[in-house]
Amino acid sequence: MLKINIDSYKENLTEEQIDNFVYFISSAAKGEIEFTYKKKNGDLRVSRGTINIDSVKDYLPELSYLYLSELFDLDKEVSDFSEESISDYFLYFDTEAMDIRQFNPSKLELLPEGYEQVEYTIVSNK
Repeated sequence: MLKINIDSYKENLTEEQIDNFVYFISSAAKGEIEFTYKKKNGDLRVSRGTINIDSVKDYLPELSYLYLSELFDLDKEVSDFSEESISDYFLYFDTEAMDIRQFNPSKLELLPEGYEQVEYTIVSNK
């Protein structure tokens, strides 16, 4: 079961944003999804991405797959995946650019319903 930890984001998100962000994580852990977020400059980015690297394994060179599967290890607690990522940002794998990107969860637009989700539990460091 996927363990999601959003402690580092909670104070900057409304309840609706938390629910949307958890829905994003549990859906992106299942496979590729389309979503929209507001970039730093205010423009909207429509993106296709995942946090489940196994779902795009066939499209990656072996060394890239090994690195990404370690970075996006869904057997570990999902939080921001990287201590080096900018605070308040969440990493994902952009399946169109075939590269790692990040976004601020408070800028995530509401996702449409209907994405398959993995089973998850919310965990906390507190």
